[in-house]
Amino acid sequence: MKKNLYGLKTTVIVNLAFLIITAMLLLGLVVLKVIEKNLVQQNINQYLLINRMVGVVIRTSGAEPFDYETSVDKALKRYLEYLSRYSEYRWLAVLNDRGKVVAEGGRKPTEAKSWKVIVHRTISTNSFHMNLNYSLFSPFRSLPPRVVIATPLNLFSKKYCVLVGYGIMETEWRSIIHAIGLISFYILVNAIVLLGFGLYIFHRRVIGPINKMVESVATIREGDRLPLFEETRDNELGRLSRAINIMLQRLEENKKELKETIKSLEEANRNLNKVQKELIHSEKMASVGRLASGVAHEIGNPLGIILGYLEILKTGAADESEKDDLLRRMEDELLRIRGIITRLLDFARPGRGEKVVTNLHELISEICSLVSHQCSKKNIDLVTELKARNFLIYSDPNQLKQVFLNLLFNSIDSIENSGKIRVRTYNLGKEAKKSRNGNKVVVEIGDTGHGIPKENLD
Repeated sequence: MKKNLYGLKTTVIVNLAFLIITAMLLLGLVVLKVIEKNLVQQNINQYLLINRMVGVVIRTSGAEPFDYETSVDKALKRYLEYLSRYSEYRWLAVLNDRGKVVAEGGRKPTEAKSWKVIVHRTISTNSFHMNLNYSLFSPFRSLPPRVVIATPLNLFSKKYCVLVGYGIMETEWRSIIHAIGLISFYILVNAIVLLGFGLYIFHRRVIGPINKMVESVATIREGDRLPLFEETRDNELGRLSRAINIMLQRLEENKKELKETIKSLEEANRNLNKVQKELIHSEKMASVGRLASGVAHEIGNPLGIILGYLEILKTGAADESEKDDLLRRMEDELLRIRGIITRLLDFARPGRGEKVVTNLHELISEICSLVSHQCSKKNIDLVTELKARNFLIYSDPNQLKQVFLNLLFNSIDSIENSGKIRVRTYNLGKEAKKSRNGNKVVVEIGDTGHGIPKENLD
């Protein structure tokens, strides 16, 4: 259970951190774009100021009217050289309407194509044009961006037509890098603070109550009453608590009903076992009654022999050695009677239903001796073929006796007059499937009776 809660907590932490960091990054990106726009605009404003100053230099230069252009070119060149040294524009030039350089200051860029295209567009449209080779928002580049700006001088002069500048926006680029570092730091700090505060609120409002519910349910012992949870909050957890309380109340009711059902089932099982034992005992008594005539006959024979021996002893015709022999024979017949009665009493005695190691062959022989008189009355030949090598089984001997006795009675009843009953035991071969406790032993009881009619098989 705790593993699931920790999984929920981890999921919330990851999702919350992702949302906070994403929101902060988007906000930081917007701020950086605004800063970039302002820095580029500052650079443009600086260039426009240079444009106006160049116009002033052109208009105010020229000491002698006959050498006006020469003096202007010299003054303009000195001024452009000065600006190229102390401004971000490494090269500044004034061009005529044909794109030819009239005056310049600084080092001309090697990529001539870029500034010539800008100059051509400016001359053609008489408007401002700018080319920035990439955005300022490129902190992972090793060099700051390059910019080319061209503006018309608006002096109504074909010679002094366009001012073009080539600059490196190093100051703006470093400002952006500094802003990125500062914004990243604030994003990290704000994310940690917001995440910590959010986790605190989430743990207090959600995880805490859930842990309390889990601990309350986990501490329930057998027989304890199911706990109810607080329903004071009118939110999802409050509704969850109310739903859990309803479920717990129903579980409590079902628990009581289950206990009553179990109690009634136990009582019914006891009654069923009692009835089953009574039925088994009744069936056993019926079998004993059926065996009684045979037992009486088996007892009658040795009793008749004993009475005959007593008559001989009464006459006094026997000598001492003959008397000893007669007494020994009488003792044997009495032991025979006792054995018959003992077997019958053992069969009639109620069993305890315990499984013990049972000698199957001895049990079958005992049952066969009990029904031997019934077989002889109907001229039935009872044959036993006890060939099983593994004949020790784990079972309830009393139940087995009743089963075998019923089967033998059925065989006797199915034979009208004279026949044969064969009782056979054997073990399954090595190729047959083995049981958990070794080879299986099979008991077969067959007879020559008429069998069960087909209409009664179902």
